[in-house]
Amino acid sequence: MKITFLRDWTNPADQKSYKAGPDVVEIEDLKAKTLIEIGAAEEIATAGTVAEELAKALGGIETAVAAAVANGLAQAATFEHRGKRMVVTGGAPREDDDPMNGFKSDAEFYLAVKAGSAQGAHADPRLPKVAEVYKRLLLYRYPQIAQSSEAMGKVAAVGTGAEGGFLVPEETSSRILARATARLNIMGLCDRIVLSGYSVRMAGQSDADRSVAATRYGGIIVYNVAEAGSITASDLKFREVSLQVHKKAAMCVATDEMLSVVANFGDRMTNGMGDAIGDEYVEDIMFGSGAGVCLGAFTSPACLSIAAETDQEADTLLPRNITKMLGGLAEGAQSPQWYYNPECLTQLCFLTLVAGTSGYPVFLPTGGLTGQPNQTIMGHPATKTDHCLALGDAGDICLADWSQYMLAMRGGVKTDMSIHLYFDTDRTAFRATFEVDGKPSWETTQKPRKGAAATRTAPFVKLAAR
Repeated sequence: MKITFLRDWTNPADQKSYKAGPDVVEIEDLKAKTLIEIGAAEEIATAGTVAEELAKALGGIETAVAAAVANGLAQAATFEHRGKRMVVTGGAPREDDDPMNGFKSDAEFYLAVKAGSAQGAHADPRLPKVAEVYKRLLLYRYPQIAQSSEAMGKVAAVGTGAEGGFLVPEETSSRILARATARLNIMGLCDRIVLSGYSVRMAGQSDADRSVAATRYGGIIVYNVAEAGSITASDLKFREVSLQVHKKAAMCVATDEMLSVVANFGDRMTNGMGDAIGDEYVEDIMFGSGAGVCLGAFTSPACLSIAAETDQEADTLLPRNITKMLGGLAEGAQSPQWYYNPECLTQLCFLTLVAGTSGYPVFLPTGGLTGQPNQTIMGHPATKTDHCLALGDAGDICLADWSQYMLAMRGGVKTDMSIHLYFDTDRTAFRATFEVDGKPSWETTQKPRKGAAATRTAPFVKLAAR
């Protein structure tokens, strides 16, 4: 056997010495195995040995993979011989894999509903499959539904024409949700929680004053401990954070002519529904009252309001307003975002930080005045939106760290449509519902660990009325 020595070794039989190193020594197999067992040497693998071991490993992998595939197929499907072919005859229905359930577009689905709802007409066989697939997915995602007869009764009644509506394919609902969440990308930046029920309760830390150890980190106090000394326990202070989803619904009505004549009307209606839902939820997340809707980031106690400068003229913006807002943003903010009303744009463009005899613009499009409209304020992205209040009102310009906003969502957008509601006027109703609740994770603004007594920071900052 060929070996190399890992340490110096002397053969007691003939007192022949070997030095540790890369030199290869050929020695009797029995002695070599003994040296390997005591850790004095290691075997040098030959090309033949490597090939043999590799063949064994690959053979084992191939056997394991073949067994796993066969077992999976046996559980998922059954087979039968048809002539010279083996055909899959069992397993899950393949329509479950098609998010449009056989329809090529939204418009094709809408027209099928319209045609199938006419008196004496035969419904398109693809229509009931939409509801069937939805029910199977619903029970797969939320198996606890099967434990309630009342819940199962509601599931059984979903999306049938006899109940006044046909469920819309999942792909259409997903596009509505995607457009809704893309609105200013605010919903995508929030701390999102997906619910299977209607509410969730969580424990939140009470950390409004970091200048006192007893109220820092929810009461977790860190002590210096001497050797063999006792560790002092901390009394934690928690508050309950409750989110209970609220439903928003939108319904639009289309005439027969719109469905059959207007180009791409189905896609246009789907996109418009998503934009409308997203726009309303952005309004709630930013400025909602919290009564039956989300508690807005800029109307909650967790928002810091920056006062106007002394003798500042009405309806104006000053560089000091902007720097104070950034100073009031809590440390550790993740990707803070600015938002401003369109009326603020003109003044923002002329804000300059004076430095000696020159100055630097506070607001500037990326790449200079000739760049694309991807603006930044003090290095952070800035977006123009009419969700912000009018110039001079509290909230005309805002700064947010959306990672500190909790947004609970129950499922996605549920969409269905019906011919029966407006049957006498030859119009079709299209409805979408969406359930969401949200509020800042902070209870209030925070006093920093060090600084003046009146200093406060927060994840959400707005400029006060001027």
